[in-house]
Amino acid sequence: MDDLGNWVEDEARLKGMSVGFFKGLFKARSPIAFHHLLQGFPTMVTGEMNEDLTATISDEEIRKAVFSLGARKAPGPDGFSGKFYRKYWDTVGETLCREIKDFFETASMPEGWNDTHIVMVPKVDHPENIGQFRPISCCNFRYKIISKIMATRLKKWTPSIVSELQTAFTSGRLIQDNIIIVHEVLHHFKNHKLGNRRDMMLKLDMKKAYDMVDWECLETLLRRYGFNDKWCRWVSSCIRTVRFSVLFNGEASETFCPSRGIRQGDPLSPFLFILMSNALTFLVDKAVSEDRIKGIKLNTRCPIITHCLFADDTVIFGKANTQEAGRIVEIINEYGAITGQEVNINKSSVFFSANVPTEEKNDIITHIGFAPTNCHSKYLGVPTEWGNSKKETFYFLIQRMEKMGEAWKSLLLSHGGKEVLLKAVIQAIPSFIMCLFLLPVSLTKKMDSLLSNFFWSGSMQKSSLHWCSKEILCAPKSEGGLGFRSFRDFNLALLAKQAWRLLTTPNALWSRLLKGLYFPRGNFLTAKKGSKPPWIWASLWESRLVVNLGAVRVIGSGDDSWIDQDPWVPSLHKASIQSGPQDHIRVNSWIDQEGRKWNYDMIQGQVSSSEMDAILRIPIGEMDSKDFWAWKLNENGVFTVKTAYHAVHLASTESQTIANMEKWKWMWNLDIPPKLKFFVWRCAKNGLATKEKLFQRKCSPNSICQVCQCPIESLVHCLFLCDHARESWTTIFPSLPIPAQSTAFLDWLYSLKDVIHARAMSHVIFLCWNIWKARNECVFKNRIPWHPNVIMRTYKDLTEWTTCPRMPLLCSPSPQLRGAHSLTSPPPSNHNFVIHCDGSFLNDSQPAAYGVVVINHHGQVCDGRADTLLCSTPFEAETKALLEGLKLAQEYGTECVVQSDCQTLVKALNQDSRSWPWRGAAWIGTMVSILRANPQIKVKAVARKFNVRADWVARSLARSSLPDDWISVLDLISDFL
Repeated sequence: MDDLGNWVEDEARLKGMSVGFFKGLFKARSPIAFHHLLQGFPTMVTGEMNEDLTATISDEEIRKAVFSLGARKAPGPDGFSGKFYRKYWDTVGETLCREIKDFFETASMPEGWNDTHIVMVPKVDHPENIGQFRPISCCNFRYKIISKIMATRLKKWTPSIVSELQTAFTSGRLIQDNIIIVHEVLHHFKNHKLGNRRDMMLKLDMKKAYDMVDWECLETLLRRYGFNDKWCRWVSSCIRTVRFSVLFNGEASETFCPSRGIRQGDPLSPFLFILMSNALTFLVDKAVSEDRIKGIKLNTRCPIITHCLFADDTVIFGKANTQEAGRIVEIINEYGAITGQEVNINKSSVFFSANVPTEEKNDIITHIGFAPTNCHSKYLGVPTEWGNSKKETFYFLIQRMEKMGEAWKSLLLSHGGKEVLLKAVIQAIPSFIMCLFLLPVSLTKKMDSLLSNFFWSGSMQKSSLHWCSKEILCAPKSEGGLGFRSFRDFNLALLAKQAWRLLTTPNALWSRLLKGLYFPRGNFLTAKKGSKPPWIWASLWESRLVVNLGAVRVIGSGDDSWIDQDPWVPSLHKASIQSGPQDHIRVNSWIDQEGRKWNYDMIQGQVSSSEMDAILRIPIGEMDSKDFWAWKLNENGVFTVKTAYHAVHLASTESQTIANMEKWKWMWNLDIPPKLKFFVWRCAKNGLATKEKLFQRKCSPNSICQVCQCPIESLVHCLFLCDHARESWTTIFPSLPIPAQSTAFLDWLYSLKDVIHARAMSHVIFLCWNIWKARNECVFKNRIPWHPNVIMRTYKDLTEWTTCPRMPLLCSPSPQLRGAHSLTSPPPSNHNFVIHCDGSFLNDSQPAAYGVVVINHHGQVCDGRADTLLCSTPFEAETKALLEGLKLAQEYGTECVVQSDCQTLVKALNQDSRSWPWRGAAWIGTMVSILRANPQIKVKAVARKFNVRADWVARSLARSSLPDDWISVLDLISDFL
């Protein structure tokens, strides 16, 4: 529809309208003086940041950018996608790297690299005008490499540059943070019916936010931030050299050059936008400091909240009066003058606390021009209001799942295909909502039912026979299920992720808000639910049980952990002291500060003997190390939804025996097609539609086998004992044992793995499959099974499977084997000493030990250390050994290589990350400090065959058989180790 309301169908006119629309959209506004509005804008970019941002580009950095960009994403005007550059990297890589380096040296964009197709994606189901399309930019892949490199460098520093009130595209911040703040405020508004403190919230919708970014403003802001000239020139070249053409029905229009706007589809655009949007934070903070606006404060313990940003989604809080509303409008207008942004009045709204009189509401609405909120209002995709039925509030999730399922109904998918789609698409639909709200049980049960219906019948609306229960479908594959997620358990695991962030990031704005409201004197694990809490807080509080399953407090100095409250003893049930002192005492009171060890005399008598033993095995960090939270269900202490889900699911179901788990793992790894794996699974669960099972479910008048008229057609009879089945087995596998009626199918199949080779195992399963198909042809097509046909089909299927090309697997390098060879490592010529470290942990009932052996440049043992220690795992013994080795190297004060055969530990020390294994983390922190202070010390991982001397020392001491003069005799016995 054109500007006059006339419907247009002519393709040429439509193309002309599209080009005209985007020319107007990307045309710069008339110049506006805005520099005075940025007086006092803070410099956030340091010299260190600038050096890192503009450092010399390496070939490896370019290669990483190429391989991190989507290989199959739509190409730009030159037609080359990421797949081309990946596949032919060896051919084009050198030339491409040279051209990209030229750009970063000269800030001159090569001709044609920044050409861009605009693709129009509809924002509504039935668009009627061009404004209802979203312009997505298809940039040339060569340009996107440049943009990706810049975006990757900038992303590292955005948390330090951008205000904490902006949660988009910033590490450590999530969209849920803003939603929690807004919902807590709205809950406060709803219940705040009395008093003189009247509050309001303005929800702003920005019109074409990316497309209306003013280039001059962006460049000015970058300089105000403190970005150096080199970086600013790079950015200017990226945004000012664009040439657009509109892609209409596959044909590109004429090209035109924009004079404002940044592109959706450019990797750098999100970061440029949040840097620009920080101008609003500056203006709001300035107004607060000048006492022009107040913001809101939910109680005396809560922080003042003035606004929240998620990219262009903006919320501003203030006092509900016309004076403050007018000042907020002034700030919005100033922000628009600086950045070129415009508020969409029709889509913006205002919320009021319940005690604001109607007349005052009307005055404010008239003054600002925003519409009042309605019952269908949403913020960041989440409803802001709901009625008495929580199920009805989120019933749109059910409707979305049903719509998706109906679209797939005509695809005639196999069970393997259904499994992939259900796991990848359907189970992801409610994930965003389930991160914030504990959905009603009736709703999650309905979701489980829809999933089961589609899996067994191919339709979510139509129910059919379910040959296995929902509980079996949701069990892990290693326990005989199909690995679908129970929506209820998954809901709790997703909530636990947000709760874990609440526990581990107490300084975030949303965390401080919840702490001020619900647990001002403790932490999340000790919080109370409260009376009539908002839905989000009630949901997070329910997830405490999940967090408690994996939360553990790792002791550093012990200053920030409480003996009676925190779960700080990981080897105990719930990791908490049950018989300790009732007083509120910190853990550091039980630590001997001089020796940095547990004060045995102080602890004795206050706890039970088992608790005493568990405490003495906990590693203690240095006095300056911090206590921190770790997720004990993950080796590196990092919370993952996967481990949380398995913990919840394990707590609510019976666990399988290890023997059964081995059988299931073996079955899923068989070299057979996915549909046959599903067939074997159904056989193992006795879930085939035999006449016996149909009769038991009252779906058949009898249980008679239609092939041989046997009275009961069981699974074993159908696949092995029926006439055509027996003849098939006798012909192909005459000596193979046939299972008895009472034998479980998987037990029989597993028993064959030591009798026949892998190809024969595949042959067995293909034969079972074809026997079953022949039986079905008899039932549904009245074709009498003939065993030669069954045998022929089996050989044909097996041959096709074994000869078909397979997708190459991404193989990881083989880990170093800890073999017991008698070789020792040759002394490196470039270092004065090589220090070998190893730990030995036999069991919990006796002390562990460590051994440190120093080799000089002649290859001789010249020094060493060995001692016993109390710990809970072999990893902790290895960690203590390496720590003592580093301390010894530090004493030498010269070049040393410290070696350990613990690959995980060495990797944790050498990587630039805080993601360490949580066990022994206090010691690892000390080691990292030593390495930073002593760059001449290097840590290296070696195979055990090169570490036999330290290994012998540690094992001998653990067995109390280490001689006193072990340093002097070690060289003599090295050849015999």
